[in-house]
Amino acid sequence: MRHLAAILGFVLVSLPLVVTPSWVVVLPAAVAALLMAAGIAALSVRLVAAGVWASLIEYALALAIGTRSLHRLGAMTMGVALMLILEVVDFARRFRGAAVNAAMIANQIRYWVKREKGLREGRSHDPGNPPLPASFAATVRQDVQSIQGAGLSGTEKSPATRDEGALGSSLN
Repeated sequence: MRHLAAILGFVLVSLPLVVTPSWVVVLPAAVAALLMAAGIAALSVRLVAAGVWASLIEYALALAIGTRSLHRLGAMTMGVALMLILEVVDFARRFRGAAVNAAMIANQIRYWVKREKGLREGRSHDPGNPPLPASFAATVRQDVQSIQGAGLSGTEKSPATRDEGALGSSLN
């Protein structure tokens, strides 16, 4: 996954330099490259996001001082690379050290495509409830049934949950 993130980072840094090869664009490109390289090495979404921010500044500078106008293919490439690099680094961070097979990667790609399609259609995405693979959902369903069979309804609030409401109301 780090290799894919590195390729996406290279696209983000080099595309503005292709649009306008200028020394003014090289400084934000260097900053973006360093931040993205450090973020990919540490699997830190925050560092990669800072690098993405620098690459957006680099792209804006390239378009502002360049003689070429905005090209749709270049803009789409930047947008897709921006979205994917953050998703790829987050995916790599979550599954660091795990053996991920091709089916898991295919499921993740399907999730990204469905999410993008939903966003284009105006449906919001709840990052707290990502779609689950069927086998995992079946396991959770069995666990819930066993808990319900033990006489626990699952609706009782823990002391920590009850206190959150009191804390939240005292902060307002």
